[in-house]
Amino acid sequence: MPFIEVFDFDATPAQRQNATRALTDSLCEAYGISPAIVSAYFFDVGGIGYGHGGKFGPEAEMKRIFIKIHAFGRSEAHRGRAADMMTKAAISAYRVLPKQVVIYFLDRDPSQVSHGGLLESAA
Repeated sequence: MPFIEVFDFDATPAQRQNATRALTDSLCEAYGISPAIVSAYFFDVGGIGYGHGGKFGPEAEMKRIFIKIHAFGRSEAHRGRAADMMTKAAISAYRVLPKQVVIYFLDRDPSQVSHGGLLESAA
C-alpha cells in the first residue's frame, strides 16, 4: 500500500513503463514513502469503453486519464503535492493536456486494509 490505479487509452508498454516509474516516484516524494510499497495497476479503456458529457466512444469530446490512489490518509498538503507531481508525471508519460488528467484520492484507515489476512491496524 499505496496502490495506483490508472485507466488509460490504448497505451503502449513504453508509456505504461514511464507512467509506472514517474507516478511511483512522484507519490513517494510527496508522501515520503519507499517505492518498495507502491503497486500500479493499468486498465485499458480502449475506444469503446468511455463516455463523457453524455456522449459515448468517439463522440466523447475528451478522453481523460483517470488515476485512483488507494492509501492510508494523508494531509491535504501531501495530497496537493501528490496531485501536482502526479499530474505532471501523467502528462509526460501519456502526452496529454493537464485537463485530461483526473486524480481521486481514496484514503483508507488501517482498519480497512488487510495484507496476508491481517488488518494493518493490528500489525
